[in-house]
Amino acid sequence: MPGNIYIDEDCVDQKYRGLGIGTKMIEFALKMCKANGIKQFSVSVDITNTASEKTFIKNGFKPIQKEYVYS
Repeated sequence: MPGNIYIDEDCVDQKYRGLGIGTKMIEFALKMCKANGIKQFSVSVDITNTASEKTFIKNGFKPIQKEYVYS
């Protein structure tokens, strides 16, 4: 979709979680979007990853859908 950045996966190594690295990555990505006129930034978060979901919500993201995949 034009004007939209979509990130399918991002990850902080387990031994470095809880140190604010994920938040810094999000802040940097949002700064780059703003600097380049990108109006929408979407991410995919594993439905079971509540810590990641909380980080994105804390940084202004709003959940719009839950997706379920059978494999």
